[in-house]
Amino acid sequence: MEQATELPLRTAPQPPRFAAPAWRRANLLLWLALVALCLGWELWWAPLRPGGSWLVLKVLPLLAAAPGMWRGRLYTYQWMSMLVWFYMTEGVVRGLTDPSPLSRALAWSECALALVSFGVMAATLRTHARRPASLQAGPALPGAVPAGRNGAKP
Repeated sequence: MEQATELPLRTAPQPPRFAAPAWRRANLLLWLALVALCLGWELWWAPLRPGGSWLVLKVLPLLAAAPGMWRGRLYTYQWMSMLVWFYMTEGVVRGLTDPSPLSRALAWSECALALVSFGVMAATLRTHARRPASLQAGPALPGAVPAGRNGAKP
């Protein structure tokens, strides 16, 4: 008596959850620089009030990203790439309105860091999205009809 053997179904490989080491280092360094700039600016270098101000709390969203940035999680890069626009906006406003020249310089530095951070995170995400087609779909199953555009059958 012949037994039918079933082949296990192969599924498409899961997209990577972590950035490559070089991208991870670049993103981590930019994130650390932004955290250091925000802390130093509001506590020591040019706070709004002598002795520091409550504006230092703007660092909390950056600190919430710490575990994901440390591990190089792509999901963290996705939401951080939207969050850095807050820091960009704050830098533009304070760069144009702060009376202190040091504070204005720090504001424009924050703008530059936010822009570069966005660019590097976007490049990281784009690199991982552009994987070879052979990795995006699993091998064809016997008797399967190839799907057309957008998953529709021809």
